[in-house]
Amino acid sequence: MYIDHVGINTNDMEATLQFYCGILGMRLVRTTRTPDGRRLKDHGVAVTDIIERAYGKTFYFHDPNGIRLQIELKTNEDADSLEGDPNPVPYVRALLQRA
Repeated sequence: MYIDHVGINTNDMEATLQFYCGILGMRLVRTTRTPDGRRLKDHGVAVTDIIERAYGKTFYFHDPNGIRLQIELKTNEDADSLEGDPNPVPYVRALLQRA
């Protein structure tokens, strides 16, 4: 099996790298800090207003192929839950039944 890449947002880069590169043996390709600047707007990409959510902030935009993308900044702790979607796909339902 081959994993092409994993993009990870983290508040503790050291611990993240120790886990993924050290324990799992993944190869580090690149790291970057995510500024709160608006590079998308600087390049003429339309973005939605920032939406405040319980976990933090998010906004949406489209890539050149029209695919809608989301960027979120998690500023608050929240419990990850698969139960947030009122009409989940079948695989999510199966995962919920296992829990």
